[in-house]
Amino acid sequence: MIYSAELFSLNSRKPQIQFIISLIVILVVSVILLLITLLSAKLIFGTIDPGQGRTVITTMERASLKYMQALQHISIFVIPSLIISYLMDRNCFTYLKVGKLPGGWVFLFVALISLLVIPVNSDAAILNSRLSLPGWMSGIEKWIILKEDEAFRITGWLIYTKSNAGLVLNIFILAFLPAIGEEFIFRGIFQQIFHKWFKSGHLAVWITAIIFSTIHLQFYGFLPRLILGLLFGYFFLWSGSIWLSVLAHFINNAIPVIVAFVTGWDNMNKILSEFTHGSEYSVIIPLLLISLLLFAVWDITGRVSSPEAGGGK
Repeated sequence: MIYSAELFSLNSRKPQIQFIISLIVILVVSVILLLITLLSAKLIFGTIDPGQGRTVITTMERASLKYMQALQHISIFVIPSLIISYLMDRNCFTYLKVGKLPGGWVFLFVALISLLVIPVNSDAAILNSRLSLPGWMSGIEKWIILKEDEAFRITGWLIYTKSNAGLVLNIFILAFLPAIGEEFIFRGIFQQIFHKWFKSGHLAVWITAIIFSTIHLQFYGFLPRLILGLLFGYFFLWSGSIWLSVLAHFINNAIPVIVAFVTGWDNMNKILSEFTHGSEYSVIIPLLLISLLLFAVWDITGRVSSPEAGGGK
């Protein structure tokens, strides 16, 4: 039994092996669970059609879409992260740094930074949208635009609701589950592996942020998502607690859901754009405030030097 436990333990393995096995676990577990999700959606709702190429979907199709969206996050991120962390450390919550809770003031600072980064990311999105691929890649660029338009349309279907209960459900599916699952995988698993691998906390944050942004397969959202990945990564690096990055991720996802509920999905981008672009210099003040708050968080939390603790240089 002891030999068997050691055989499946990743704790003493090289970080390169830990990374490869983590990818295998994610692939195998997510494929199996996503097949179960598709079959169960078909049985429960009678449809798994996301309404591709259409502008209107039925209530049943919308329910099926939300069901699959929720189980997709659980299948790809939450369950694999728990399995991998268990292989790393028999107490998976210890490995994921779930037990460490920074002080209340730190959570407040993180919440303020998460709000102030909105105009910064809005400008980054505009800059990103002006980028274009070389002419010989025009076919790929058209495919990217098509996929992003499709993702925007599906998000609109997911986010649409007129009831308070629907809003709560949307916040759970589109903000809470992604914040938990993606932070567990990217910061809790990958960033710690890269920290141990490259002996550098900063390099681990950047590599993880690049993977985090790339994996979403949205070229015109790469830069703003990279900024968020760096922010989430440094929160985890400095504090040694997963909850700061989870909180920041949750706020980033929840705000569009709430704004869309109040104003309507079609008006959300226009309203956010007007709010975040009062002048051409509007981004300077948020950047300065973010810098000051980051230094405050750094000072309050302190840096954890051990890669195994989720901190360090």
